[in-house]
Amino acid sequence: MADLDIQQVLKDCAIAVKSILGKSWKQFKPYAEHEFKKFTESAELLAKLKLSGSIDDDE
Repeated sequence: MADLDIQQVLKDCAIAVKSILGKSWKQFKPYAEHEFKKFTESAELLAKLKLSGSIDDDE
């Protein structure tokens, strides 16, 4: 499994949401970036746990 590039995921998420929110992006940017970071870190942790055998597909 390839490493998850958290910075690239954050950039891609920000671009997508920015295009949807338009002028409101500046207001939501700090919250959105924080949530994107938490999501990608959780995904990376789950991938590592799966690869190490600590969790299975059901978990």
